[in-house]
Amino acid sequence: MNENFVKYVLCLSFLIFFAALTSLDVSANGDVHEDITCDEGFQLIFKPTTGIPICAKSSNVESLIERGYTLSLQTSENLHIGLLFSTTGDYSTYGLESQLAALKAIDDFNEYLKSIDKEEMSLISEIVYLSTNPEYTLEQVKKLHADGVDVFIGPETSAEIAMIKPFVDSNQLLIISTSSTAPSLAVADSIYRLVPDDTHQAKLISTLLEDNDITTVFLLVRDDIWGNGLADAIKESYSGAISQISYDPKDPLFEEKLQELSDLVAAEESLNNIVIGVISFGEVAEFLLYATDYDLLDDVMMWFGTDSNANEKKIIQDEKISAFAEKVSFRAIQFTSDYNSSIHKEIESKLYLELGYLPSTYAFAAYDAVWLVGLSMLEADSTDSIVIESFILETSQSYKGALGDLHFNDAGDLVSDNYDIWLVQDDQWYKKPSNFVQTADTPVTQTTDDAEIIPKTDDTPVTPKTGDDVTVTEQLPSTGDDVPVLAITLIAGISLIVLLLVWRIKKLQTRLKDSDHIDKIEPTPEPTPEPTPEPTPEPTPEPTPEPTPEPTPEPTPEPTPEPTPEPTPEPTPEPTPEPTPEPTPEPTPEPTPEPTPEPTPEPTPEPTPEPTPEPTPEPTPEPTPEPTPEPTPEPTPEPEQKSDLNNIQLVIEELSSKDILSTCIETNNHIMKDKEIRFLDLSIDDIKFKSDKTKLLQVFGTLVQNAHDFVGAFGRIEIGVTNGENEVTFFVEDNGDGISKEKQIQLFKIDDSSNLMSTKKLVEMMGGKIWIESVPYLGTKFFFTIPKLK
Repeated sequence: MNENFVKYVLCLSFLIFFAALTSLDVSANGDVHEDITCDEGFQLIFKPTTGIPICAKSSNVESLIERGYTLSLQTSENLHIGLLFSTTGDYSTYGLESQLAALKAIDDFNEYLKSIDKEEMSLISEIVYLSTNPEYTLEQVKKLHADGVDVFIGPETSAEIAMIKPFVDSNQLLIISTSSTAPSLAVADSIYRLVPDDTHQAKLISTLLEDNDITTVFLLVRDDIWGNGLADAIKESYSGAISQISYDPKDPLFEEKLQELSDLVAAEESLNNIVIGVISFGEVAEFLLYATDYDLLDDVMMWFGTDSNANEKKIIQDEKISAFAEKVSFRAIQFTSDYNSSIHKEIESKLYLELGYLPSTYAFAAYDAVWLVGLSMLEADSTDSIVIESFILETSQSYKGALGDLHFNDAGDLVSDNYDIWLVQDDQWYKKPSNFVQTADTPVTQTTDDAEIIPKTDDTPVTPKTGDDVTVTEQLPSTGDDVPVLAITLIAGISLIVLLLVWRIKKLQTRLKDSDHIDKIEPTPEPTPEPTPEPTPEPTPEPTPEPTPEPTPEPTPEPTPEPTPEPTPEPTPEPTPEPTPEPTPEPTPEPTPEPTPEPTPEPTPEPTPEPTPEPTPEPTPEPTPEPTPEPTPEPTPEPEQKSDLNNIQLVIEELSSKDILSTCIETNNHIMKDKEIRFLDLSIDDIKFKSDKTKLLQVFGTLVQNAHDFVGAFGRIEIGVTNGENEVTFFVEDNGDGISKEKQIQLFKIDDSSNLMSTKKLVEMMGGKIWIESVPYLGTKFFFTIPKLK
């Protein structure tokens, strides 16, 4: 009866629960309807695991979304934008700048929506980390499209645009690239480019060469759709002689190509009118570095680069490269923004505070691309990519942003002949305003005014708000009536009553079972006298023969693990079994001295010597096994991780960088699951070198663990390698909140749980060095080198 009653009560409570639940205004997917609202300045979001709705400050929503919180998706007012920027690889300088600018533009546009009472609408970033790999970019675009993302800012390179174009056209996606300039992609489609195509750049380069009486040009050309397209455009517009040397971006063969270039220069009668041009991405720094080993290559009149080399940080980060670039008057041109625009100055200041240097024009293009999409969304009153695309040209006519006025041609590319000249002086990039076409009679060797560069000051601290500073202010959603509250109260009351009834019944059943159990256990004490006769036969002569043979084997196993001289002293007391007064002190704690034969069987059974750790004070041989575990290998790894590294010996062997990186991924991939971190190895080269594999993986393990600690949920960690002449450089990069300069100084000086101090010593012991580069808001990158041992 009690069980049936409980079933009836439980069924009744569930019926009431579902009836009350249906009275709540909740949709099928758990999203609360419009009658649940948050106060002004707060926005409704949902917790990652439980899906519980909370009201958080609107200014913190974007950071919370990156941590896994979700917005209410019951309406189509949220536009998800895929950000396709190469934050690693040959285009990482521009990719990091553009990604930062796009994120700031999304924040600014969402604030603008609030100012015009459009808080129900918002832009949401879907960040994808690329590395100028066209195949990987296409894969990521397909994944985002499957998740419902149809609007993208980026990708940046023309090779990536060419790869994704068929998929974009067939699925009617909207793409706005911020730096793709290949003339072959200047076609009417849904791919817009906020840069002029390279026919403009080629004409300006040709004018620069001809007006400086250059008769011979040698080009080092990246062998892809962009490099070959720009080289062909220069050949069409330049009247002089041009020789082209192409290289594979995946395997540039720097020394081989530069030797070929040096041979061409040596064949010329005069070097005064020779110019060397490099059509490349970030690998231009390696070309300049290797060029220092060739005497003729720095005797030519000038070296020039392209829009993809201007403001390239890799050139000025190495003193040798920077000095060579200044010696050969290295110049690069890049289209520019409207400096008189108030928006340009404001955005430039914001980005400078984050980056610590002036950004390239592509960063401003990324900022304007976000606003162009957002304003088109407002004009169309839709988040559909096809509808938004139909308003892009109309919106651009009335929008004036960081680039200035935006005018597109029939192919959807920006129309502009306004370019800057970038040059290197004193390990810094300087830019000279354009108009050099009209003033071409003056050689382009004059430097820009210092006023063009914002001076770096130490009194402006860069203290961006990190993810840990974001606080979630939970606020109970307010509803239009109190019916749900009453229903929940009723459910809670009934559930409490049911729990009390179940508890009482369970308690009663437990008592009954205990009473039955007691009744059953009462007869059991009767067989207790049976164990009593068992000890009685023990004093019989049977146990006496047992102890006599067993004490002899017992000392034998004990001395075997120990040194051999020990068994000799033990057999000596064996002939003295008659003088029992020696074992008498052993039975004193347990029985009386009379039943001495009985205590003898107690030590004789093997279980007593097995629990040797318990009777440690009695048997003397036990202290002997204690020194034996001292040479165990377990305590040895601890001094390796700490400061005692002097006794470590390196085991040098032939290694492969690809094998090291793949092993690192396999070894550390499990720690990424708690935050759902993407752990990647995007390196292409397989470098052979010699070092200690175990120590190398230990260094990687420490750096990866620190990167894991710096990165928030759904973050990204990348490992990779670059090849040098005498050393191999490995890196571990994350997209966390970054490390302040003050902490960077102390990072390798404090021996704490990060183990970075001991890791530094371990790297130095292997003949390398370790350092860190970190940009607030963008992430941290650890580097360490390993020498190439012959």
